[in-house]
Amino acid sequence: MTDILAFGAHPDDIELGCGGTLAKATQAGKKVVAIDLTQGELGTRGSAELRLEEAAKAAKILGLQARENMGFKDGFFQNDEAHQRALIQKIRSYRPDVVLCNAETDRHIDHGKGSDLVHTACFLSGLAKIETIDSSGKTHKPWRPPDEQTPISSKNFIESVRYRAENLGRLIGSEAGEGFTSRQPLGVDSVLDWF
Repeated sequence: MTDILAFGAHPDDIELGCGGTLAKATQAGKKVVAIDLTQGELGTRGSAELRLEEAAKAAKILGLQARENMGFKDGFFQNDEAHQRALIQKIRSYRPDVVLCNAETDRHIDHGKGSDLVHTACFLSGLAKIETIDSSGKTHKPWRPPDEQTPISSKNFIESVRYRAENLGRLIGSEAGEGFTSRQPLGVDSVLDWF
């Protein structure tokens, strides 16, 4: 079982959207896995090879249990059966308590599309009539993550990353913070847990 499974449409989305949250979780001894949907091959900032190298370095810095890349086609992956089944397999394999993914709406089309794909796969992964068998022949039992959340994303890039973190931190009385939205109600034992 995995505590947190974070999906990003591109290498670097996870770091920019929820890197602080993941680092804090691994420092607390939580098992965290990251999965990039694409290699970011259409990106104008660096090459796919460079982004994969940076993703591997980030995985070590963040203390991730594992980091995978689905190899979906950057800019052109779809929320269709083939892509859903690939993610269902990963979700069932890792059996996370919490799933994080890109924002539902954002300037980059892959972010919202990736969020929708992950959300759909999370739901479908709980259906018993969908069978998944991994490359070793192992059948995975249905699993629906109890908590799926979406990091808030910004339309600008590097200059907005610091501002966003500082602004979210200001809202909670901290130096920096990361914001999340949820497609479902969140349950807490006490509202004091929010502070």
